[in-house]
Amino acid sequence: MKKKHKIVDAIKFVCEKKETGTLVVVTDDNQFATFSLVKGEIVSIGYQGQYGVEAIELIARIEFGVCRFRRDKLSNRRDPLPNTEDIITHFLQHAKSPKTDIVPTSNDNAVESQQQVQQLRENQNEKTIL
Repeated sequence: MKKKHKIVDAIKFVCEKKETGTLVVVTDDNQFATFSLVKGEIVSIGYQGQYGVEAIELIARIEFGVCRFRRDKLSNRRDPLPNTEDIITHFLQHAKSPKTDIVPTSNDNAVESQQQVQQLRENQNEKTIL
């Protein structure tokens, strides 16, 4: 049986190591979330056919998964995203478990992160309409 990890911990680990490649997370219901990173910065996120900000919102609901990082696999896709620190803060803020031992260090950053995600969502909706 493969060990499950907190998704946010896996993301933080590969970002702190400044890795380039793809983090693949397999959920309990065998869905795949993918995070493409370049030098520790998240450049693309996908989950259940959604990408970018929409995928962030869906993935934020997942706490654990089987994680694997592949240095040899990197998508060419680039999504308009908040910066990596804001994405991680967003995941920390929306962790399911009240027992989660990792919390945002500043509520101001968490609120700002939510606002950036909302702004990106609105910008994407405007582009879709135009």
